[in-house]
Amino acid sequence: SQGAMIAIDAQGAIRTMVGGVDYGESVFNRAVQAKRQPGSSFKPFVYAAALEKGVLPTDVRVDEPVKIDKWEPKNYGGRYRGAVTLETALAQSINTVAVKLGQEVGPAAISNLASRFGITTLPPNPNLSVALGAYEVPLIEMTSAYQVFQQAGNRITPFIVSEIATIDGQVIFSHQTASPVPAYDIHFASMMVNMMRPP
Repeated sequence: SQGAMIAIDAQGAIRTMVGGVDYGESVFNRAVQAKRQPGSSFKPFVYAAALEKGVLPTDVRVDEPVKIDKWEPKNYGGRYRGAVTLETALAQSINTVAVKLGQEVGPAAISNLASRFGITTLPPNPNLSVALGAYEVPLIEMTSAYQVFQQAGNRITPFIVSEIATIDGQVIFSHQTASPVPAYDIHFASMMVNMMRPP
């Protein structure tokens, strides 16, 4: 019954913000106030953390049933593909491989990377379900975090007001874009962009 959307340009300006379907029904702005589980859209951050640990997109992992204590994460549709490259696993959103990578790099490393990318809602030591996007994140933070890949590893703070002027044109406020904050190695960012491109 409701929805949300944010579009941010390369300078960090919020060009589109939809906080719900009908302001008359609900004034709650889901684009910036709501926290939702991002699910598979969080997986690129798991792979990004793995690249920092020395993993390569062409490395192979086995897509097979996984059991960690009592947790048995499964793939959508219940099928397994066997040996796959990591770039294939990301493109096909394979849950088992994301979980295996999460184990390899450690949930704390994933949380650390997400924090550098501007995501503020993860604990320092989440459980392994973080690999499948189980922790709640605001849409604006997810969107801005993705921009780190686009911006060659730099984080840009989103903003919504560019300028305020009086009725006669006197500018009383003009947004000054802060310098980008280095958050991720440019080489790894380039790898991630290539991994997320359509085949």
